[in-house]
Amino acid sequence: YVGRIREMMDKSERRRKNGKRLTLGVRVPESLHACWLAGVDIETWVKKGWIDFVVISTWNNTDPQTPVDEFARFTRPAGVDTIVTMGNMIGSFSTGPPIPLDRGVATSAEHAKGYMSMLLNTAEARGAAANFYEFGADSISFWNVGAHFGRAVTAAPRQRKRIAAWTRAVRSRETVFAGPRTYRFLPMGKGISRRKPPFRNYPWYDEGSSALGHKNSPTLLFSDDRIGKRLVFPFRVADGRRGERLSGRFRFWFYHVTGNDRVDVDINGVPVDKKYIRRIPAGKLRGGLTGTRFEIDLAHCPPFRGDNVLGLVLGTREKRPHVPMMEELEVHVTAVANSRSVSGLSSPPAPRRSR
Repeated sequence: YVGRIREMMDKSERRRKNGKRLTLGVRVPESLHACWLAGVDIETWVKKGWIDFVVISTWNNTDPQTPVDEFARFTRPAGVDTIVTMGNMIGSFSTGPPIPLDRGVATSAEHAKGYMSMLLNTAEARGAAANFYEFGADSISFWNVGAHFGRAVTAAPRQRKRIAAWTRAVRSRETVFAGPRTYRFLPMGKGISRRKPPFRNYPWYDEGSSALGHKNSPTLLFSDDRIGKRLVFPFRVADGRRGERLSGRFRFWFYHVTGNDRVDVDINGVPVDKKYIRRIPAGKLRGGLTGTRFEIDLAHCPPFRGDNVLGLVLGTREKRPHVPMMEELEVHVTAVANSRSVSGLSSPPAPRRSR
């Protein structure tokens, strides 16, 4: 079908006076797995020369873990522009708890409390876009951002100002790396199983998956049979991916765990010395659940490598009313070693082949 469209466009092109190729672009689900679920063979379309640009799209949110590189592997050698969508929401489908208490203006007046209420701020937009650009995107597009203007409840002046700030911040590599970046990782698919028809009409409803069927960041559950075992949380961070030393903060929330529980922490298999780990009650920033927030200065973190894993071992075995869980990670970068500011890390784009 797509091949026939390309053939039709090429015939029309030959009849045009300027003889220029007619542009054909497609918007596809956020991963190759999700594309296959939808019956979209995007790699074949690109390799056959049918497509001029590809827009990789989540469902109305911004996910910093979007696997742009899966597409860039074949789009960039073909000279096909690779574009990633960003939505106004950073959270998942979960209505809580936990309840974010520190979002300020980046909180939705329309949605229920919980992760679902979390809207993008400028630093989070920069963090996500840094991943997109550094792992193969040529540019950014927006999903549903225009819906938050006009008379909508989400269109208050301060919200329009917030949206204007983050959309300007991601317009290029240079603007992305010109300011602090927050990489926030949440269980994007949490709560989707409760949104089946007639409430919503999504293509996919498996818990832990996006509305398009892509497996998102996990919730780590430390049930009795997992006490003493290492569980891992994957996270992608463009900053420090070549081992550069970073300045800033690394923190995660571990619910139903107290300050007295034994917790071993590693990053990419390298243990983090406990003397560098601060433990703070979760309720200071996240309400509705008991737990502990763990914080580490990035200067005391083992080197990053782009695609990273946080390893956790809960060593205390005891009866608890709830299963301990970890599901939110934040990496806030303020500076990169050997750089005058937070800028300077971005590598130049890969050479493009003219079509």
